[in-house]
This record gives sequence, C-alpha cells and structure tokens, in this order.
Amino acid sequence: MDISLHPFFWPLIAAIKKQCDGLDGLADGLIQDPARCSFNPNVLVPSILTQRQADALKATIEPVRDETGRFIYPGSSVSNFAQAGLPAKATPVNELDVPPVDPAGSQPWGSADAPPNWHLAVGIISLLGFYDPAIDLNNAVETDGVVKSAMRKLLYSRLGPDIPGDPSKLAPFLAKGGKLLIYHGYDDFIISPYRTIWFYEDLAKETGGLDKLHSQARLFMVPGMLHCHDGPGPNTFDTLSALENWVEKGLAPDAIVAFHTTGHVVDEIAPPLVET
Repeated sequence: MDISLHPFFWPLIAAIKKQCDGLDGLADGLIQDPARCSFNPNVLVPSILTQRQADALKATIEPVRDETGRFIYPGSSVSNFAQAGLPAKATPVNELDVPPVDPAGSQPWGSADAPPNWHLAVGIISLLGFYDPAIDLNNAVETDGVVKSAMRKLLYSRLGPDIPGDPSKLAPFLAKGGKLLIYHGYDDFIISPYRTIWFYEDLAKETGGLDKLHSQARLFMVPGMLHCHDGPGPNTFDTLSALENWVEKGLAPDAIVAFHTTGHVVDEIAPPLVET
C-alpha cells in the first residue's frame, strides 16, 4: 500500500495505539475492544493533524443522530486505520487527506476523486433507496450530520427487504433450533462493527435475554480485521467447523482460534460482553 500520500499515517496509528492498545492488559499491536478507548482527535492538532482533519475524524467515529437527538447509527471504531491489502485511496486516512472543494454542495468533491465511502453511499442510497441519481444526499437527506427522519423512513422502507437488520426475522429459524455464528471485524470502516453489536443486543431482547440467545447464536468480534477480511489482526478462521461441532456434537464455541494471513497464530476471538 502506498502510504506516501499520507504524511500523518504512521503518527496517527502510533498515537491511537499508545492510548488504546494496552487497555485490554496487553500491548500487542491490536486494539481488542475499541469501545473502551475514548480517543479525542484534537490531541493530535497541530502536531499530526490539522483541525479540519481532526474534525473529519471525529465525524467518522461519532454516531449519527436524527432531529430529536436519537442515535440511529453508530460511528466507526477507533482502530489502527491500517487498511492492509487496499489501495491507498481506499483508506479512511485518505478521506481526511482529500478535503472537499464544496463541503455543503451536492457533490462535495466536485469532479475530483471522492473517498470510496462517499461513492458507496451515493450508489446505494441514491439509486437503490431513492431511485434518483441526482438527489442531493448532502442536503436533502441530512444537514450538518443530522439525518432527517422523513428521508430516513423512506430510505429504510425501500431498502428494508434487503437489509437483515430486523432481529424478528430470525425468529422462525431459531424456533426450529437453528444455530448461528456472527462475526465482524473491529476495523471495518464500511459497516460499523457497533451496528452488529446493536443487532445482537436487539436479538437478545427478542429471544428472552443474552443467556438464552447464547445457546443458539453467538457473536465474535475480530480485533484488527477489516471489511470481512484483511487487516493487521487475525483474519483467517474456520467458522464452518465451529458451526458443525456445535450442531452435530453439541460443542458450542466459546472462542475460535484465528490466524493472520501469514499463517501464524496471533490471537483468539471471543464473544464480547454485551449488555442487554
């Protein structure tokens, strides 16, 4: 990965690890539970980040709200920001490094290459949600980071059938005795890992509490893993064998041995403590 585009790349990672890595009792280069780290990007101004970059980073890790102040989507986790295996322009650091030419405009980056997450949002929300490629997502849908409830309800009504965000949909499967393993990388910047934790908490409420749900569905959060794969942490593990042992032998997985892509064992992933 070409990191020459990001002069603050390594100092930013070093600063985050210095504050967050050892909170689990072991400084091993992985942030095991990013939610335990209250990181303020302003401490890196001006030595590493400009104030605009710090503000952009804060917007990335803060939750999204509606007009009433209610949380409707969690922010990204404080993590390594090391997008191994991806081109430099696909890193979240690049999203801080390429300021928009018109922050309040319908196309904030104009004709320049916009950050990849903006492209994803435009493609999914405008085309699949609103059926309108010309919709001004920057103003019609949200204002200053606050999402308008009417637009959110319209969007969710259209995307809902394809989004497995309703835990009640799993009721028939669980009622038949089905077993479910869920995992999510803590370094995922495309889908917030906290959204999956929210889903698991909601599923626990639907099924009578965490202890009861734990007998049929278990969630594993993977430190250092990106969107489904890659990253500096353990990113190769055998969930199929774990599921087979659970279904066929009654051996529920309390942890899953995980490997980094080099083939060396670096950690075990285990269910996080989830409040219900």
